[in-house]
Amino acid sequence: MAGVVVTSVVTAKALRGVRGPDAMVGNLPAASWPIGVGALFLIITALSASLDEQKVHTLMWPTASGLVVGLLYLAGGTVYRDRLQYLLGTWLALTSSAALFLHGAPLYWVLALAGGGSYLVAAALEPRRHAKALLARAS
Repeated sequence: MAGVVVTSVVTAKALRGVRGPDAMVGNLPAASWPIGVGALFLIITALSASLDEQKVHTLMWPTASGLVVGLLYLAGGTVYRDRLQYLLGTWLALTSSAALFLHGAPLYWVLALAGGGSYLVAAALEPRRHAKALLARAS
């Protein structure tokens, strides 16, 4: 939920005063977040009920969430031509999916360290990326 709220606030600020097709380019990727999470909820709930297996929730919520978030970042990186966002999405989608091969605690350690660590790396690189973008606009 925190990710959805932060993304919504940042998108709303970025799109303030933007109209027409440019506004749609910002609004559609933002709307994809609740759609993706809602679809994930339906898939995991249906799988869990069909298989009558609670372990589906335990495995799929953390890993499939990483996959969905990764795919959303991939889409956002493509739409906004943002390599950092695209690379973050690639990393999250692949590591979250690959973590399913692990069992028990190692699965969660990979998600925490590889997934959480990727956000720290992206946060450290963002100011540099932002400065380059500002310089490119000024030229």
